[in-house]
Amino acid sequence: MSNAAVLEISGLDIALAGAAGDMQLVDGVSFAIPRGEAFGLVGESGCGKSITALAVMGLLRAPLRRSAGRILLDGRDIATASEAEMRELRGRHHDFPGTDDCAQSAAADRAADCRDVRAASGYVVEAG
Repeated sequence: MSNAAVLEISGLDIALAGAAGDMQLVDGVSFAIPRGEAFGLVGESGCGKSITALAVMGLLRAPLRRSAGRILLDGRDIATASEAEMRELRGRHHDFPGTDDCAQSAAADRAADCRDVRAASGYVVEAG
């Protein structure tokens, strides 16, 4: 069995489009996962773990977009894959246990139904 990277990410940038222009959410993420290895993406709350995983799975939707970088899955750039090919790749390669911030956050006790609306730099994000 080859130890070549089954997933390789280099220089990944993810931006959020807004009326005031793009807001950079993920900046320059790079890593490689060798075949047969387990990998965990960890970090502070809000640092971009989930949207990085969504980008890897080809599930970013507007207003989010991959603004730079490459994501290679088995040596193939997923930017060129059709939606049908991505569904097949997701079923074969990904195991993404998403987080439920509502259930895990003490802030959920303070925000009714975890619908806490925050405004930052002219962008409004609703969690919930």
